[in-house]
Amino acid sequence: MTKATIKILENKEAWHKYKRVCITHNYAEYERIGNRVMTAIWNDKDKFQLQLVTSFKANPKRFYRYVRSMQTVKATISSPLKEDGSTTKSGSESAKLLCRQFQEVFTRELDKPTVLNNNKPIESIQFDAVTVMMKLKR
Repeated sequence: MTKATIKILENKEAWHKYKRVCITHNYAEYERIGNRVMTAIWNDKDKFQLQLVTSFKANPKRFYRYVRSMQTVKATISSPLKEDGSTTKSGSESAKLLCRQFQEVFTRELDKPTVLNNNKPIESIQFDAVTVMMKLKR
C-alpha cells in the first residue's frame, strides 16, 4: 500500500466519524486529512511519471507504447436497465427505452382549473390592494 492509499482510508474513517458526530472539530479534521490525501496522490503521480521518464530513456519502445496508449480513447456506455432489471440488447431497444423515460418525465399538462382537497375547482380568485396590504403588515 502506498502512503496515499493509507491516507485515503484515514480520510474515510474521519468522514464516518464526522457523520456520527457532526461537530466542526470532526469536519476540520476530515478536511485536514483530505488535503493530506490530495498532496500524497499528487506526490505519487509525480513519482510515477518520473519513473516512467527514466524507464523511457532506457527503453524507447516503452515510450512509444505509452504514447499510443494515451492516444486511444476507450469510451464505453453501459446499456440502460429495463423495468424488469435486465439490460437492453440493442441500440434501438435502448433508444425506445430512453424515449419512453423522456416522455414520462417531460409531459405537457393540459390547462385545467386547480382542484383543492375537497374536489371543487377554483374558478377565479380576486385580491384587492387593501386586503393584500393588510395581510403583509401582519
